Amino acid sequence: MFDSKSFSNQLNQMKDIFTNDKDAFMEGVEDLLVVSPLPFDIIIEIRRTITEELNKKVTTFKKIKQTAQLYFIYEQQCFNCGYFPKSNLSKDFKFPNFGWPLKSLFSGK
Repeated sequence: MFDSKSFSNQLNQMKDIFTNDKDAFMEGVEDLLVVSPLPFDIIIEIRRTITEELNKKVTTFKKIKQTAQLYFIYEQQCFNCGYFPKSNLSKDFKFPNFGWPLKSLFSGK
């Protein structure tokens, strides 16, 4: 099953590619997104925000990872709890079934 943990692990495996070849890194991210369970519009948004990060003069792998995971985790939790669209939720929202706040995202080591 493709979940946020496997997504995070696969991103970590691409850290060297990020350092050496940004284009190859973006291709790898796109390959990960193709097999993700996320809706197409969210996949497009992840790609757009990562591309914006890569175009900045100074960015880090940690920042890229946090950017990618933000959308993945946010949308996956919404999907699991049946809350759509994401624009109706704030980062302070706590999911009723689990009590998870949206702002408690992965640290992005």
